[in-house]
Amino acid sequence: MRTGFIIARIVAIIMLIFAVGRLPYDYYTLLRFIVCGVTAYGVYCAVEIAGKNGWAWAFGAVAVLFNPIFPIYLKKDTWAPIDLGVALFLFISLFLFKDPRSEPLLGKFKSRKLGISPNKAEKIEVVCINCNRPLRIPKTIEEYIVICPHCEYKCTSSLYRNEIGY
Repeated sequence: MRTGFIIARIVAIIMLIFAVGRLPYDYYTLLRFIVCGVTAYGVYCAVEIAGKNGWAWAFGAVAVLFNPIFPIYLKKDTWAPIDLGVALFLFISLFLFKDPRSEPLLGKFKSRKLGISPNKAEKIEVVCINCNRPLRIPKTIEEYIVICPHCEYKCTSSLYRNEIGY
């Protein structure tokens, strides 16, 4: 993910760890806003950018739990393990949940079916995973790296000629 989302998760982790101690009520209200905001953005990133629905559900559950508009009221003894568990979840997400755009040599192409060609083979249009614009690829090469002319993202693929109808 972008650096801002990484820093926001680190801030939320630190705040969640400090929340185990005795602090003023305003701290916990601020904690709700920050954790809910960070995890709500995590839902957006999981669905729109990375296409990972499992992460979206996990981030969404945390966002609902820490929702400041319609808060869930629990006792301090109940919140302590929840705070530490969410801090652990956010810590793990720093390493396992990554934006495919931040790893240029590991990005894959997305493809769209265009219909049936005269020789009954399916044609597939190759598009950049970052900007979703069509890419021109050599018909003779099976694995390649193409730099998108629109967003300058390095796309890699291992599409085979028989898969795309060449």
